[in-house]
Amino acid sequence: MDDAERAFRDALHRVDSVKIPVPSLEPAEVKRTPGLGLVLGRWLAAAAVVAVVAGLAVWALAGRGQTVAGVPAAPPTAATEAKLTGTTWMAVELYGKPAKIAPEKVPFIEFSADSTFYGGDPCNQFHGTYLLVGNELTFRPMAKTEIGCNVTQQQLFDKALENARRVYRDGDTLELLDQPGNVLARFRSSASYTEPAPTPSGGTDIPSRGPEVTPTMINHPAPDVWVRIRNASGVDFEQVHVNFYDKRVNYGDIKAGAESRYLHTLLAYSYAFVQLSAAGKEYRLQPVDFVGETELATGRYTYVLDLDGARISLRLEVDK
Repeated sequence: MDDAERAFRDALHRVDSVKIPVPSLEPAEVKRTPGLGLVLGRWLAAAAVVAVVAGLAVWALAGRGQTVAGVPAAPPTAATEAKLTGTTWMAVELYGKPAKIAPEKVPFIEFSADSTFYGGDPCNQFHGTYLLVGNELTFRPMAKTEIGCNVTQQQLFDKALENARRVYRDGDTLELLDQPGNVLARFRSSASYTEPAPTPSGGTDIPSRGPEVTPTMINHPAPDVWVRIRNASGVDFEQVHVNFYDKRVNYGDIKAGAESRYLHTLLAYSYAFVQLSAAGKEYRLQPVDFVGETELATGRYTYVLDLDGARISLRLEVDK
């Protein structure tokens, strides 16, 4: 018999000598039933003994380093992560002001499952990465162009993305909030979005430059541009994404030394934002902006991609 068992035995002996008081039941308080007082007194005494013995048993087991089973604690409840992907979010309000069409649509943003985002204000296109943990949202530094259309609205949109720290979704409505919980921007899913009426002439935020003159409209057809990807590296590329000025295109997987099919875009430059995987690593080519660049004319082109250490290089070829 070890010390813990010996202590447990001695405790039982001490319990046997303890007098447990039982409240008296006077005739005036309870209608006496033959034998009830004796049975009740014995029951109370037995219950007290059980409680003491149970406590000693736990003490003895704990003294021997044993684990006493308890009621398992409820698992912590994680914050439900807002679902941002699967739609284009169209701005309806920026810092309390209704979003305006400028020039062809309101500011918008799209989220991808790989933690990248793409959007526009919409004169300028931008792209970058974001971090979403529960409802905590942070936009990382992004690349974008710098063209002025509705200047005030562009600034408000940029400011909303920069100051966003939380996100809240309710069905087809999405809100960006700052840390204290103020709503910076409100969006509607493209599935239920209704386009606002166009801003009347002279109602933009661009400063006036004199009397309004009705311009002579000359319709220039949009360039008919087709771009393919050539993998000039010695490793296979997986999930090659290219962000052109007007849209994001998935070229899929491209084997080493192989070429993709031509895909159509209305607006492209001699370089673009590129994202891909190779040999289990993620690679990005992220231009700063397209200011000063000349858009590609109608024709077929090839973006030749190669890996130089941890960086992607891009070379443009004009095809026949």
